[in-house]
Amino acid sequence: MLHPFHPMQKLAEQLLQQAEEAFAELPDQAGVVHGRRRITQGARGRRTSLFPSRKNGITIALESQVEVSHCLLLEQNKHVIGYRCQPLEIPYAPGRCYYPDFLARTQDGRWRVSEIKPDKKQLDAENQQRFETVSTLLAHCGFEFCLVDENDLPRGTHLDNLYWLYCRSATRSWAAQEIELAQLLLSNHSHPTTFGEAQSQFIREGLPPSLVEYLLFHGQLAANFDRLIQLGTPVWSVA
Repeated sequence: MLHPFHPMQKLAEQLLQQAEEAFAELPDQAGVVHGRRRITQGARGRRTSLFPSRKNGITIALESQVEVSHCLLLEQNKHVIGYRCQPLEIPYAPGRCYYPDFLARTQDGRWRVSEIKPDKKQLDAENQQRFETVSTLLAHCGFEFCLVDENDLPRGTHLDNLYWLYCRSATRSWAAQEIELAQLLLSNHSHPTTFGEAQSQFIREGLPPSLVEYLLFHGQLAANFDRLIQLGTPVWSVA
């Protein structure tokens, strides 16, 4: 255990306080939560965006379209209970601070820091050294660090399907009884049904058809995401 006055212990306390403050921050009048490094929407040369997070109950300002893909994976991840963008200011060298892209809080109480880059293999020597230093500092402070690039994220048709399913299924809250009944109905099929047939079955049982989208997005139903999901797309239960 580090001494209470050890510099690393002080940094750990500062980061934990920043993390708690980030999750306690209230949205502005537009319903958007900004991080410690404010992202200006519509800035020239940047593909900024606003992401309506169902899991967080807020809209998050993002710096790139690649970050949208990461948000979708965080929304899917059942172990993640919440996340924020640009949440921390990490001093890693004299006069130098680093602002990571994401901070996620997991069900078991861990903090996970993520940095999103187009290609990890194309990082210059300065960035490689910076991320190695930051990773070591965070590990000593009890935070995980992960460097993510486009190869780790859904792209193309897979991304289009995920975003469509998310937008369709995030319009309401789902009761546990609804989800359990839907899973029971689909588990009775000995072979794959189709997207449209599953919707029709839900309607007959008094369930909203968009519950199919919810189950697909959260991995409780499976389909081939490399092709656009349509009414005739085969879907099947995940054991």
